[in-house]
Amino acid sequence: MKKKFILFLNGEYKKEDIDYYKDLIADKTSVAVDGGYDFFVQAEIAPDYIIGDMDSIDAMEDSISDDIAVFEFPKDKDLTDGHAALDFCMKEDFSLIEVVMPNVGEPDHFIGN
Repeated sequence: MKKKFILFLNGEYKKEDIDYYKDLIADKTSVAVDGGYDFFVQAEIAPDYIIGDMDSIDAMEDSISDDIAVFEFPKDKDLTDGHAALDFCMKEDFSLIEVVMPNVGEPDHFIGN
């Protein structure tokens, strides 16, 4: 069966939107892309994967369960964490990849991802 992925990129997830985002996860393989892990902490749920160079989640590392698959990349790389996560998903047998990135107020991050 082909996987349906949903990737959560780093950004400010508003409390009033948490339930909406949680509904999007139903029947999908969830991926926290580096600082996107903050969404899962706020929503009090665990992602299936965490992917990135972990430069945005250092303070949250103690909350990562051993049940979550973590793929850490070097901080010095030629691609964004979002790109690395997309590459990971595309190597799997997938039928859908959704990317969630709230307005972060940083156009360079939005364009880069």
